[in-house]
Amino acid sequence: MINLESEHDIFNFHDDILKSFIAESRELINELLSIGNSLKYVEIPNEEETKKLMSFAQKLNRLIGGTASMGFEKFAHLSRKTSLLASKCSEIQGINIRAVISNLNLVIKMLSECFNDLETIKEAENKIPDIELKINICMTSVGIEDPELKTQNQIDKMFSEKEGEKS
Repeated sequence: MINLESEHDIFNFHDDILKSFIAESRELINELLSIGNSLKYVEIPNEEETKKLMSFAQKLNRLIGGTASMGFEKFAHLSRKTSLLASKCSEIQGINIRAVISNLNLVIKMLSECFNDLETIKEAENKIPDIELKINICMTSVGIEDPELKTQNQIDKMFSEKEGEKS
């Protein structure tokens, strides 16, 4: 005999997943707000501050990538950009990061208003153009020449070229 779940059970399962996702997202946002606050006056980061910047960019990528993977597809394009930004932040040495931190803090502030329930996450999709603009500023600030990458293939090509330069 096949056990079919009732629609109510399926709804509760999805509701529980969404609640868990929102709780984890809120936790990430709080961590991001704290990291961003600790870096807001940094100009040229020391080693510890560079590690914080890397963590900041990686956690932002995790937040945006996780949102995309939960079915909010408009976040997928941003996820590719934040992935590239996080990778580039690991290489930062001797450059002023104030514009990066300022813009990332604005992104986090916008996102902090959007992870309360399903409707506010959907509303966040309307803020993507503004979020993307700020991420593009960050990308050019850390030396990514083309922030208008459109596909994963373009990003893969950039990474393989970078690996070729290291060899």
